[in-house]
Amino acid sequence: MSDLTIVSASVRNLLAVSHAAKQLSILSDLPKILLRSASESYSFLELNELQCVATGSRHTLDDFARQTHAMTFIYKPKTGNKVPRKVSTQVAFSPFENGTTHLQPKRTGDRNPICSKVVEICDLMPGTDRRPERRHGTLTEVSRDAAASAAMYSSKLRYQHSQMFLLLMLSAMTLFRHLVHRSQIAAEKVLASGIICFIRSIWDFILSEENLFHEVLAFLCNLASASVKGARMIALEGEETSESGWGGQKGSCCSIASRVVSLLERGSICRAPQHQLATSLLRVLVMEATAGQLFLRGRFLSVTCMQELQRGLKMKDWEKVDAVLKILLNASASRNGQRVLMQSLGHPGFLDMELQQIGFQAGGSLEQT
Repeated sequence: MSDLTIVSASVRNLLAVSHAAKQLSILSDLPKILLRSASESYSFLELNELQCVATGSRHTLDDFARQTHAMTFIYKPKTGNKVPRKVSTQVAFSPFENGTTHLQPKRTGDRNPICSKVVEICDLMPGTDRRPERRHGTLTEVSRDAAASAAMYSSKLRYQHSQMFLLLMLSAMTLFRHLVHRSQIAAEKVLASGIICFIRSIWDFILSEENLFHEVLAFLCNLASASVKGARMIALEGEETSESGWGGQKGSCCSIASRVVSLLERGSICRAPQHQLATSLLRVLVMEATAGQLFLRGRFLSVTCMQELQRGLKMKDWEKVDAVLKILLNASASRNGQRVLMQSLGHPGFLDMELQQIGFQAGGSLEQT
């Protein structure tokens, strides 16, 4: 994975500073290569999840990463003249009972030499030094430990492979982001590869990975800024529109823009960098003629933006307030946007009241702003 990181960083730096590198990447069909790499990586990750479900595992690979290193040592109390000995409390994946995989402490007492001697003496037949032919416990214990070791090793391999393929997806989205930055030709080439459809199809997985979600939002911002066609596809592809704006469809029938708006309405984007990227994307989409009509016809200005503005004022999060005001500023650039914005304020003095509160909280005055 270190070699992959070095190569990805080198290509990223070239794309960030060299326009000739972008042209060479387009000629070498880099967008299709990156999309195929991301698609194959996601297919492996999905297959790995299905294997975990098929084996009955109730623990994800993230749980495995935390639990395999959760080994502590405790000292047994001193008894008599014996020195306290250190005992491991490591846990392992042990698929023993009913074919299910669960966490079970390792049993180390049966392998203690003293316990073994006691078992051997107790197993002697009365009146003779012969042991019975059938003995229980030893082979069973060995097989149980072997099964636990095999399951643990298999889970460790799945975890390492998943991390590698997740890194491949992150690298692909990072290269996409730098490739389309301020390059309309590169943006058109990336759009032709089918990247928007791919992002829509794995949206739930993207939301589950914080770093991947950040890279996807950054890529969409650069794409919408570089290409009008890209902004339209982000706002319209997969969307069933109506006269009242977005159709409100869920799942695969939603466009990327409507899903981002839905996240803002629910307050699901909590981290400041991701919230800034999401609002930057919407700020660009509002300015586009065709895509902007969806924002003006829907409840985006009247509900989403007002909720975000009030939430930012309540929490005194001035960066969030500034981001929402920039969206409203772009929406008011057109005459239709001004009309919709005034209708969305509820009553004539609402915006003045909010601006006065912003000026008062920031230590200024409305006349100074």
